[in-house]
Amino acid sequence: MARKPLPVAKTATGEEDISGADLALGVADWLADGKYRDCTPATLQKRTIITRNLLWFLTDQKNTGCGVAELKAFITYLRTGHDDPRGRWGNPHNNRPTGRSTAATYYATIKTLFRYLIEEGYVETSPLERMEKPRESKHQVQPFAISEVDSMIEQTKKTDHPKRNKAIIMLLL
Repeated sequence: MARKPLPVAKTATGEEDISGADLALGVADWLADGKYRDCTPATLQKRTIITRNLLWFLTDQKNTGCGVAELKAFITYLRTGHDDPRGRWGNPHNNRPTGRSTAATYYATIKTLFRYLIEEGYVETSPLERMEKPRESKHQVQPFAISEVDSMIEQTKKTDHPKRNKAIIMLLL
């Protein structure tokens, strides 16, 4: 049975936010529901890390609610937090940039969280409905230059089984 939607706070732009306290309760329910539904340990771990980071960010930024602006700021921080002198998530060891695929993973996980929050009556709508998914770059593998291929084939002549090794190289190219 779905809960009656909790009262929501309004942002400066008039959009509805879920309060930080209600979000924390919803996150705890969502994680418990994942265990109940027998999600894999890897899924549960990913959800735990991402939601812990989201709640940390909202607290660190002194946000009292979570809406579109806060989620956009969160994804931006995910990409740029390594520049913070404290490190990302307040950990000085988290000082390397993240890739676009990490932002897309966070977005997808948070989207799943908000679907659950809607189903359970914590919110009526998801702020992610008003957000575009972060761009996810596809890393293009650069092909070998002709000179590199020639060099690999030439190196097979120096082995104990040159025909076999040349065939392997040709097959893998």
